[in-house]
Amino acid sequence: RSRPGRALLWLSACVAGIALVLPWLRASVFLFGFTAPTGLALLAAVVVVLSYFIASEGLKRTYFTRVISNRSTDRPDQPRTRGGKY
Repeated sequence: RSRPGRALLWLSACVAGIALVLPWLRASVFLFGFTAPTGLALLAAVVVVLSYFIASEGLKRTYFTRVISNRSTDRPDQPRTRGGKY
């Protein structure tokens, strides 16, 4: 199982930080007409993102433990056809 590289994690954290700070910067207000979100709107966004992350990771874990592990034991007499070893 591979993990994301450190550079990807740092860049993701930087993008998230910029996205959270951008509405309060004068330049973004002037150039794009952004307005600062309310606390409730920020909380709702965080809840949606965390819910998506938890659901997608849970489904991936279920898929890889049940579907992929069962695939190799279903028909051992048949070779794999999707890029696997024969």
